[in-house]
Amino acid sequence: MDPPEHTRYRKLLTGQFSVPRMRQLEPRIGRIVDDHLDSLVQQGKPADLVTGFALPVPSLVICELLGVDYADRGRFQSYAQTLFSTLVSPQDKNTARLGLVTYLRELIQRKRATPDDALISGLTAELDDEELANVALLLL
Repeated sequence: MDPPEHTRYRKLLTGQFSVPRMRQLEPRIGRIVDDHLDSLVQQGKPADLVTGFALPVPSLVICELLGVDYADRGRFQSYAQTLFSTLVSPQDKNTARLGLVTYLRELIQRKRATPDDALISGLTAELDDEELANVALLLL
């Protein structure tokens, strides 16, 4: 993406990633990390760091950032895991992408109706649904 489009997105997103906002997320991110590390310890040796930590933690942090409802996180993670897996067919990846985009559009509509402190809510006045879904996918 080139200016001026890139400049517009960068300006909008920079405001969403302020130091105070990131500090606000620290306790929730810390809880996610601690829970997954504790789970790895409880499972005993050998531990699968990729499955038990490296895959779920980043997508859960993105869930926090975007404002994905707790009840929807399993669905979100399933789509993300399939989308980024090297072990699934292109057709399955496409199905997961379509499912994720559909979910993101639903989430965007909920955030427009009932804004909160999530990134999507902070951008609803500036971006249309398609742009918001693309930003969410880019962050993921």
